[in-house]
Parts: sequence; C-alpha cells; structure tokens
Amino acid sequence: MTFATLGDRFGRKRVFLAGMAVFTGASLALTLAGGIVQLDILRAVQSVGAAMLFATALPLLSAVFSEPAARAKAIGVYGAPKYAAGVVPSSRRNAAIKALAVR
Repeated sequence: MTFATLGDRFGRKRVFLAGMAVFTGASLALTLAGGIVQLDILRAVQSVGAAMLFATALPLLSAVFSEPAARAKAIGVYGAPKYAAGVVPSSRRNAAIKALAVR
C-alpha cells in the first residue's frame, strides 16, 4: 500500500505529520550513528519518512487551496525548488555546497 493510499484512508494530515516525525527522528538519530551500518539503516528509515511527506504534500495543497489560481501558485511554489535544482549544473551546486560548508 502506498502512502498516498494510507493518506486517503487515515487522513492526509495525519500521514504527513507522521512522515515529518519519522524523517526528523531519523535525521536526529543519524547524528548519533556509530557506524556505517547504522547510517545505512537510518537513511532507509529517513527515506520512508520522506516518501510519506512527498506522497501527501500535493493532495494537502489541493485540499487547502480550492481556488484554481491560488492552487496553481501554491503548487508552483512547492515545485520550484525541486526543478530549479535540476537546472543548475552539478558543478555549480557542488561549488555552492563547498562555499557554504561549515567547517
């Protein structure tokens, strides 16, 4: 069963918030990981939380913004960073990450 289906059955907001909790909890646990196996397992848990978020975000936006113009703007704001990241060449992304890295 996908998380979108679970959102339809149990409530999109509930699945979204559970995904946020899973993702955030796994992210915090990653800071305490003691080895590569723990890192791999926690990244898998983190990806489950992310899947919960991505599967319910657009349906939530569509439910909140019922007016077509407002919905289009909200979906545009939601999708713009993902598509902008794909447009910027990876060499520039890597340079920006290195420039902003905390040492």
